[in-house]
Amino acid sequence: MARQVSYFDGPARAPGRRRRAAELRSWRARLRPASWRGVPFFVGEASGEVGRRYEMHEYPQRDQPWAEDLGRSQRKWSVTGYVLGDDYMGTRDRLLAACEQSGVGKLVHPYLGELHVVCDRFRYTERDEEGRICRFELSFAEPGTKGAPTARRAAGAALQGAAAGLQAAAVSAFAGLL
Repeated sequence: MARQVSYFDGPARAPGRRRRAAELRSWRARLRPASWRGVPFFVGEASGEVGRRYEMHEYPQRDQPWAEDLGRSQRKWSVTGYVLGDDYMGTRDRLLAACEQSGVGKLVHPYLGELHVVCDRFRYTERDEEGRICRFELSFAEPGTKGAPTARRAAGAALQGAAAGLQAAAVSAFAGLL
């Protein structure tokens, strides 16, 4: 399985080849300006949550549990950021409106690039002693796809049923000839 290339992966280079100065951009220079649905903001901290879902089964008279793998967990991201300046209130209000909008939107994450996500929480704080700044916490999650898994007949079971029907028809046909 091929590894997914991330935003910060550069092109492959031959081992031992020296990097040119242009290739040695600092990590800070490679960060993207953050925005949610086109509303820009500054990021102080960003984190993510990934993993798998497991159902743990424990049985009587058995010392070993069984961890049933239920698939990948929903990916989630948290961003702690701020807007500032003389017009910070307008930017804060546009960001609040963008968070209350329904559906999927585009998050430009400074470390991960563009993500299509839903915003499920926006919490903000303003303090008199700081002035001209609004700090906030945003929570995002991948939207996934609509609908629950559907039950389908396994190919092996369908083939076995067809073979049984064919065998019964063959026996009936043979018995009719006698």
